[in-house]
Amino acid sequence: MTKQLHFILLLSLSLLLSACSKQPPAPDQNASADPSAQQSEPAQSSSPKYRIVTFAPTLTDIIQNLGLIDSLVGVGEYDMLAPKDKNLPVLGTFINVDTERLLSLKPTHVFMLTGKDGPPTNIEQLANAGAFKLFAYDYPATIDDVLQILDSNGTSLAKLNTSAKTFIGPNIPGIGQALDRVDQSTQLKTAVLTRLHKIMQLTKDLPKPRVLMLFSLKEPVMASGTGSVNDQLLEIAGGANATGDSAVSAPTFDRESLVSMAPDVIFALLPDVPAQKQNDPRLANLASLPIPAAKHDSIFILNSPTILVPGINLYQTAATFAVKIHPELTDKLNPILNTPITEPLPEDAPELQSEN
Repeated sequence: MTKQLHFILLLSLSLLLSACSKQPPAPDQNASADPSAQQSEPAQSSSPKYRIVTFAPTLTDIIQNLGLIDSLVGVGEYDMLAPKDKNLPVLGTFINVDTERLLSLKPTHVFMLTGKDGPPTNIEQLANAGAFKLFAYDYPATIDDVLQILDSNGTSLAKLNTSAKTFIGPNIPGIGQALDRVDQSTQLKTAVLTRLHKIMQLTKDLPKPRVLMLFSLKEPVMASGTGSVNDQLLEIAGGANATGDSAVSAPTFDRESLVSMAPDVIFALLPDVPAQKQNDPRLANLASLPIPAAKHDSIFILNSPTILVPGINLYQTAATFAVKIHPELTDKLNPILNTPITEPLPEDAPELQSEN
């Protein structure tokens, strides 16, 4: 699995870098000759022509990173990444949308992450009637799924002659294509892949301790199983999922099962909770178990607001995992954690590109 994931990341990165080198952006025929005016163009292109609604933090994260946060007019419930200073209307969940309030916002684009059944029928009907364009993506199960939501490697819809109002399921236009931000979305996708590849390069030859990723601390604890975005990020970070080949995506374990499992490291993935303290009482039950993670003081609360959001932040989650699993790599991982996604990695970005 590790070799396969490494190959996929390397191939994806190589293809993107090749595409970027072969297809430079077309010059703007109306651009000013003044360099300072050209530098301000991205801000001007973020025009108010879009009125965007998102129903998942993943989608809000992408909108933010595409420079379109000022076009966001509404969000779904429990969106911890919605800009707090905007006091955006909350429109419910994707399965229970406040349609009256949604229509009052006059959105041009509605973005959802949905289950296998797709979006609610009434929302699809509203889109088909011309109320807005609807993009309903399958919930991402892999890193590639996440990056396809960002950028689907296709042409901007603005350049295609299509009257379609609804786009549902796999293989639909990415948000970069939907909102005519293909250059930006391609650059972001390349940057995420570059960082993930760098992390994998740092960890690939190191031991792979068995890591248990928990969604809660209440017993029986619920964990992140295999075959998920978290699982792939853990693999990139140089760990192995302690749940093994679990038959379910979120298995639960009692104390006896945890002792039998004997994980080397435990991550409690708890967004926005207070930071971990020494001898943290929240971890007392886990710390009392006769397991390697407790013996070696390797039980961690990871409380970033994006720790469970499969979005642009994928590389930060992987780097955070790697720092805890392999602390000897901290100095090499800090540039990945601290360099904004819109900037190249210091020293390492040219090296990564040349080796691909």
